[in-house]
Amino acid sequence: NLNNLSTFPRHTKSLTSAQVINCRSLCNKATEIQNHVLENDIDLLCVTETWLKGSPVDEPVIAELVPPGYKFLHVDRTTHRGGGVACLFKENLRITLDAQRKYKSFEYMNIRCQHQSSLYRILVIYRPPTSGRYGNFTEFLNDFSLLLEDVMLSKGKLIITGDFNIDVSNSSNTDSKKFCSLLESFGLDQHISVPTHASGHTIDLLITKSHETPFTNPNVIDPDVSDHMALTFDLNNHKPAYPKKEISFRKIRDIDIESFKEDLAESLSSFNPSANSVSAAADQYNSILQSILDKHAPLQKKTVSVRP
Repeated sequence: NLNNLSTFPRHTKSLTSAQVINCRSLCNKATEIQNHVLENDIDLLCVTETWLKGSPVDEPVIAELVPPGYKFLHVDRTTHRGGGVACLFKENLRITLDAQRKYKSFEYMNIRCQHQSSLYRILVIYRPPTSGRYGNFTEFLNDFSLLLEDVMLSKGKLIITGDFNIDVSNSSNTDSKKFCSLLESFGLDQHISVPTHASGHTIDLLITKSHETPFTNPNVIDPDVSDHMALTFDLNNHKPAYPKKEISFRKIRDIDIESFKEDLAESLSSFNPSANSVSAAADQYNSILQSILDKHAPLQKKTVSVRP
């Protein structure tokens, strides 16, 4: 029930907080969104439907939006009204916008986020409702498949998010079934199961690889910015707990070479190999060397972390 969703409270956090929102135009909400970011201490805000035009007209809007200590990246729709995607983020996050091909059926940005020990590949998607201008749903599936083929092997934990205008909560809808089948074929999971739009549809999505957990605490809240809810989650940027194993080693560099040579010469001077077997002579020789090595660089053990 959308009426039971409350505004996002200020909280104490140790992880990197992220939100995703279709704002339905930054142009008349820049101050409102900036206040939302600062009041909730959001580290990364992904935005769809910015309605920025990619022209000097946008400059006052961006200046009003971006608070001190933050940066702003955006991919604008320059041909006609609407669309556009962006991300607003704290300067301590190392985020870059990677090169990307264009698709007819959706808009997106491909960002690389490096923070602490973790690398993320984040795709922010806006798919307009199907029309002649953006192609039919089959074209979208084909375009999105090409994008997935490009990014599935990219370095970093993959997060795909944004407004897809596909109601995945409607399991009887043909388009929804085809889309979910496509995600499954690529080994992807979709994590939002509650309405994200005032109509009661689940169209703002959060997608990851099935075997990865790049975030915790996924949630849906109402920031009262548009007719869309906001998706919230915390990035997992802690160092992984690597498995441990016990290793054996010798401090070879600590050996007193002169003393070692004296012991070696003395031991070998009395070496009298058995004539019965070459193998027995080799074992006797190895035993002498082993005892000298144990004296000068005794075998030690310690537990270490095993890193991939």
